[in-house]
Amino acid sequence: MSGFPLNLDSRLTAWAKGILDGDHAKLRLVDVGASGGISQLWRQWAPQLWAVGFDPLTSEVDRLNAAETDPQVRYRAAWVGEGVVHSAPDYADTLPGKVYELSSAYRGLDRLGVDYRSGFFNGGRPVEYATERTSLDIWRRAEGVNDIDFIKIDVDGADLRVLEGADETLRASGVLGVEVEAMLHGSAGADSLAFAHIDIFLQSRGFLPFSLFMPRYTRGALPGRFDYHLIASTLSGQVRWLDALYFLDPAVTPEVLGRFPADQRCAKLIKLMTLYDMYGLPDCAAQLAVEFQRDYPQLGTALDLLTPVNPYGARTHSECLAIFDEDPTRFYPSHWRDAEKRGAWTKTLPLSLEFAPLSGEVAPGDVGVRIVTPPVAWGYAASLSIPVLNPKEAACVVDITVESGAVVLTLADDALQSVGEQRIIEADGRQVTVLLCDPHRARLLVRSADSTMPATAVVHAVKAMG
Repeated sequence: MSGFPLNLDSRLTAWAKGILDGDHAKLRLVDVGASGGISQLWRQWAPQLWAVGFDPLTSEVDRLNAAETDPQVRYRAAWVGEGVVHSAPDYADTLPGKVYELSSAYRGLDRLGVDYRSGFFNGGRPVEYATERTSLDIWRRAEGVNDIDFIKIDVDGADLRVLEGADETLRASGVLGVEVEAMLHGSAGADSLAFAHIDIFLQSRGFLPFSLFMPRYTRGALPGRFDYHLIASTLSGQVRWLDALYFLDPAVTPEVLGRFPADQRCAKLIKLMTLYDMYGLPDCAAQLAVEFQRDYPQLGTALDLLTPVNPYGARTHSECLAIFDEDPTRFYPSHWRDAEKRGAWTKTLPLSLEFAPLSGEVAPGDVGVRIVTPPVAWGYAASLSIPVLNPKEAACVVDITVESGAVVLTLADDALQSVGEQRIIEADGRQVTVLLCDPHRARLLVRSADSTMPATAVVHAVKAMG
């Protein structure tokens, strides 16, 4: 589960798919540690997505291949590392293993009698491992794969081994970014697999850090509240591991563009901008466009798509910069909120909101509309049509209190077939305000965030933005 602020329906994806052609039109992904399947994040690139997922759990790979409907997405049962067998100590004897055994997550799973590897990674099936051992460099040469855009690695501890076995791939196959899990505890020796060594490895190959996600784990001696409906990370406690996101950054180190043939550079920049935006970094995408639009004018056409909804009425990139440059203090949190209160919201829907029930329960009340989500994955509970006050931008603000469980808010099309940015709100008894925006979707959708239990929320107000 990635902790990054993912953009599941990036505006730049449609933009990129519309202007890329020929051999450069596909986004090529390699996922090492693909149990559970290729993330929904990448599906927005279909039918121009090409992906291969590796995992050593043979029954999970069989299940994924049987369920996969995209012929350009396949899974392979194999251990991926350096392509050799290491005589590594048992995980429980390592420093990360010892830290984990002290956690409340370990204590909770032990009390429940849950085998995490079988139950969560292998769907409850008996664990059977693949016999093939390979590396990304060996696989790529054998399969004749010459172009890869992104590599995701999550192998629970040996992630540096995967990178070491992909050294040639990282340098010579067009890789733009890497998402990698890393342990924070480990020895100081050169053979350590800890994050410090992963960071050195990737930066020495031209990849710079862009984002880190570090969950926390309370000790079993005094358990704390879990982050999700899952025996895992907690709201407080010690850090054990992290997800790290690395990209090439031509705006800082333009020499990295020399890795690509001249006829590929524009396409690679377009894909890199889209990857930035998919990972919640639209400012980095805009920087690339500004830096390189003179040489590649296509990049500049994305700037207005990247301009965020704001209470100052800026609809274009140039308007947004002008507002900031005139008075940068407008972007202080308090000034931003004041601007919102001064009338940025031009239509407030009545409290008797006409939510259309889907598979949930909807009950109007004195303080808002109470919605109960169904206890199924992606269970759509209710939807509400939002008036489009500006044809360039559909946006709304939702005042909501989640009383139990967790819900997801998003904007969708009328057929509920296409959804935009998704926001998860968990129960804490407090009213929160959520901003959602999308120029192509004008229906507010409330759905379940947990497949094991229903959630209850009260929507107090919905305001359409013009």
